[in-house]
Amino acid sequence: RLERFSTTALDITQLQTGYKLSKKTIDMIELTEQCIANNEEDAKKKRISIYTEVVKKGMTVEVEKKIIKRAINNIINNSIKFTGEDKMIRLKLYADGDKKILEVIDEGSGFTQQALDNLFRPFCFYDEHSDENLGLSLKATKHIMEAHNGEIKVKNLDEGGTSVRLIFP
Repeated sequence: RLERFSTTALDITQLQTGYKLSKKTIDMIELTEQCIANNEEDAKKKRISIYTEVVKKGMTVEVEKKIIKRAINNIINNSIKFTGEDKMIRLKLYADGDKKILEVIDEGSGFTQQALDNLFRPFCFYDEHSDENLGLSLKATKHIMEAHNGEIKVKNLDEGGTSVRLIFP
């Protein structure tokens, strides 16, 4: 946990101080599959199934692979952490105009309104999400997406669970 905290804090610091990205064209399906593989062990421990739905094939993005993988891994890891046993997480890849979107949809409990209002503030603790989570992974993901001229959108779903969209230009 200390190593992950240090890496996340370093990512935030570098991105806030103008770190120059080394972008390359990356296939989004391949990138998503690698991130799912990185998180499979944690998902299996909770008997969580992870499904991928590809609406648009052949999507590529201009990103620094190592850093963008951290952002995607953060989102998948959070979904696993806050989704109960024997549930499902769905990753959906699609385009909206010229934007490319990776949406992670889980069957967790969602966020309280207070948590949603403070998602990107580090070291915020809220009711259901006050475990060892220091709130850095979403802040880091936001900085990573902004460094790539993208954005992150988070919302609770009416039927329960959460949708996190990583939106790439």
